[in-house]
Amino acid sequence: MQGTQAVIVPSSAWSAGLALAVLLAFAALTAVPTRLGARRPVTQARHAESR
Repeated sequence: MQGTQAVIVPSSAWSAGLALAVLLAFAALTAVPTRLGARRPVTQARHAESR
């Protein structure tokens, strides 16, 4: 006698929550390096503007 395998499908709430979590993680992981790269000392930033 062979058993049948049941396919477990996540609920739509789980799927929506996972999609939202992935989107938020992606946004955070791209924003952090951008913010760190944008931090320059004020004197360098002012000197760059005066050129």
